[in-house]
Amino acid sequence: MASLDDVELEFGHCQILDKVPLDQIKNDIETRSVYNKLEKLKERCKLRPLYYQTMITMYAAILFKAAKDSKTKQESETYLLQVLEEDKENITALADITYYYEHTLDNIKAKDYSRKLKKIMNEKCDLALARAYCDKAHIIRHFEQDKRKFTYFECLEKAKYHIGKVKQNEDSDIETERGEIIFDYSLGLYRKYAQTTEFPILDDNEIQHSNELLGKTINSFLDVIDIPKSPKDCKALSYIFISIVLRLKTSFDDMMGESSPYLEYCKRFADLNLDRCGCLSKGLSIDKTDANVLRRVASEYIHLDNLEEAEKLFEESLKEEESWFGHRHRGRLYLKRYDISKDVNYLSSAERSFKKAYTLKTTHADYSDHGYVCLLQAEEILSKNPGDSSATTLLGIAKLDFAEAVKLKDSDDYFNPIETYKRWERCLKLMDEHGGIQLVRRMSEDHGDTLASHRKSNTSKQLISKVSPTNSEPPSYKHDFYVISCESDQTWVVENLVPKLESEHKLNGYLMWRDRELGKYNTQTRVDAMFNSRYIIVILSPRFKYSSWCMYELNFALDDAVKRLPDYKVLQIMIEHCEVPNELQPFSQRLIRCSDGGVMGERGWERLIRLFGMAKLDFTEADKLKDSNVIETYTRRKRCLELTDEQRGIQLENNTN
Repeated sequence: MASLDDVELEFGHCQILDKVPLDQIKNDIETRSVYNKLEKLKERCKLRPLYYQTMITMYAAILFKAAKDSKTKQESETYLLQVLEEDKENITALADITYYYEHTLDNIKAKDYSRKLKKIMNEKCDLALARAYCDKAHIIRHFEQDKRKFTYFECLEKAKYHIGKVKQNEDSDIETERGEIIFDYSLGLYRKYAQTTEFPILDDNEIQHSNELLGKTINSFLDVIDIPKSPKDCKALSYIFISIVLRLKTSFDDMMGESSPYLEYCKRFADLNLDRCGCLSKGLSIDKTDANVLRRVASEYIHLDNLEEAEKLFEESLKEEESWFGHRHRGRLYLKRYDISKDVNYLSSAERSFKKAYTLKTTHADYSDHGYVCLLQAEEILSKNPGDSSATTLLGIAKLDFAEAVKLKDSDDYFNPIETYKRWERCLKLMDEHGGIQLVRRMSEDHGDTLASHRKSNTSKQLISKVSPTNSEPPSYKHDFYVISCESDQTWVVENLVPKLESEHKLNGYLMWRDRELGKYNTQTRVDAMFNSRYIIVILSPRFKYSSWCMYELNFALDDAVKRLPDYKVLQIMIEHCEVPNELQPFSQRLIRCSDGGVMGERGWERLIRLFGMAKLDFTEADKLKDSNVIETYTRRKRCLELTDEQRGIQLENNTN
């Protein structure tokens, strides 16, 4: 933000770029992505006047901040003055030209433009402010593109507010800008809806809120369509994005296992009687030449299995304009064609597309998908020639791609972390890297915690009320025990608890980080595993209460225990001194404490075995032996049942005797 007479202004691209890593800005110059877009916009600057001006001011700021030589930096001055020739009240251009002259030590010009800027700001012109907020939203979104952030959305709301105060005039070019601003605002709503419904763990209130947001999004796109002077591509894309949110709605309902009505929130759309395909056709009929329209429709055609038409549209789009989106989603198209035909030539085409995509922009999704292509190519080679060294090379590339995908910051919209970990594990299995598989499972658990915290509005109890076991019938227990522990305590579980119960006593335990099937939703997997386990073992330490997943699992286990007593037990092992969670206080008779260093002595293990009813199982087997001492066996079993507080069992023994 430029500073004028100690008054801090919130506009100007250059100050925003001060917070963006220089390498990221340089990438725009090296790939010429902004410049190429600007050149294409020149041909239709009259059709998208606001977007064109925005791109000029943004490119000027990028040049000044990241150009290597002074001559190129000076071009930014030319671009900014060009904008001010067209629009003397352009707040962004005035703020950035002031910044330019301040940093090139031309104080006279800096003060002159500073005064002009201050005057316009004092006048509070709604049209100028709407344009300025739109400019600001564009540059923030450009450097946060496809990230799970909405820093820019407040700017779009302000732009919409100010353009709403400008008097409508159907004959004025301002109506074209109005259409552009409302379209950008609608795109922000679309991304909010996409991320709100990303995970199937919403409660009833949140589902209603998501339907309201869906209705608001559709209505906003319809507003763009209804403005007579809205740019043609904005109208076309509005129909296309309505089709996209309808697909997202269907997908979310499928994940939730139920459908919730939404048309009451957008009755205007219901009156149009359009479905997803109808919206896409409508969009194409409005603008068949715009590259963005073509690639967006092509991407949706993949979901509708209209693959031949999708390929044609991608081809036309990329001839018109090189784009990350076009190359990335054409790669998806080739992957789908491979899945159908198993023709390895499609894998080669997909690899080229994903490689081209991440030369234009670095995203998690492209690394994950390129790694997946290499994995599939390796599997094809190994199926024909198990000893071929080229497969090992491809698996090595895939492994590095998956590692790169999960380590990038600010996960992007198109990235599916669960699917990536599933692919990574598949790759490591082929490489016989079993230690790596365990590490990937633990990393997946960490990512699961992050995704859970992403839905901060959901409490554990809300999740429990929404997620129920897949099979609600009384269980014939698949697992003898399920372990709840935080990640830092998993080593104790693996080195102490598991060998004792699984190796020595031949029990079947379920450890989430070891046994879950990657690719399934964490929440449902946990619920099913706990429901199908005879005992729940809670590993307590000072770190337990800070794990969102541990507290979630504990709440479900206790909720289920109440329903299924006396046939269900929650056992506790305190491996390090800590405060017992309030929820577990009523079960204190089932708490076993370890000594310093997490050492559980012989008596502790004996108590755990008694709590487990291990002896009871042994005595039941003894009944089947012809030469066993039946009286002695009943006596011992009675003692065992007394130790495990199973009064109903004692009564049964007395009746049997």
